[in-house]
Amino acid sequence: MIRIVATNTGSDTMFMSAFDFKAFQNGTSLDTAIYTDNPQGYDGEAQMKTIRKGVKQTVQVAYVLSDQTSPVSVEVSDVFGGSNTISKEFTL
Repeated sequence: MIRIVATNTGSDTMFMSAFDFKAFQNGTSLDTAIYTDNPQGYDGEAQMKTIRKGVKQTVQVAYVLSDQTSPVSVEVSDVFGGSNTISKEFTL
């Protein structure tokens, strides 16, 4: 599970429609995980809440790992024309 804190600088919108987020392990994109019982602290609905302009929202995105040891790279970018892409690598 990866936590992302984002501030909406555009119009009111949902996180998942405003930001493009991807995770990679060993150079391959990871599938999003779907939980039947959410782990403690995980709010799968946060991605679908509307965020007003200027408000920060914390969301968690869960992925299915290809292995338990290789680092995971995450990229987040603005869907609405922003050329900014934030990348971070996480060690497991």
